[in-house]
Amino acid sequence: MAPIFSASLARLPQDLQTELRMKVFQELSPKEKVIRIEEMVRSLGYYDESNDEVSRQKLGKTVEEQIMMSEMRLTELRNMSDDKNKFKGKRFAGVCADYAQIVCAALREAGISAGILAGFSMHGKEAQMRNSHATAFVPWPTADGGIRVIPIDGTPSSGAESLEDAVGLSRPALSEL
Repeated sequence: MAPIFSASLARLPQDLQTELRMKVFQELSPKEKVIRIEEMVRSLGYYDESNDEVSRQKLGKTVEEQIMMSEMRLTELRNMSDDKNKFKGKRFAGVCADYAQIVCAALREAGISAGILAGFSMHGKEAQMRNSHATAFVPWPTADGGIRVIPIDGTPSSGAESLEDAVGLSRPALSEL
């Protein structure tokens, strides 16, 4: 696979790096690793519907800085909320683009080639920001020697009344497919 899809995207937080290097994870098949990474990021994420200001602050920052900002945003939301339980077990607050980066970085850390897809769902002749979505992907070999692009969506549904309503798009987890 081209080096662009396997080069490190960002240094992940130490505990996530450690999890990806654990023997039990290393012994998984590539398919199982991809599913586990998607599940891990979804479980650690909180979908931040009020993320406009933070998204603007992330412009021009490295992926590593953006991941750190997603951690800081969750702390900020937790401190502002009366309902601390909704953040239980969460590590990051962000939107689909943030989770695409985290998933891609984790996949590459695990030795799996990955990239990021971003685009719009057209409605007639219009495309609106609320109909945009980003997700990681892995190039997966097919039986006939080709390559199939498999979307890996780490975007969590927690935090959004409905992810479908929040972004206009949603994708089931790989484990559901």
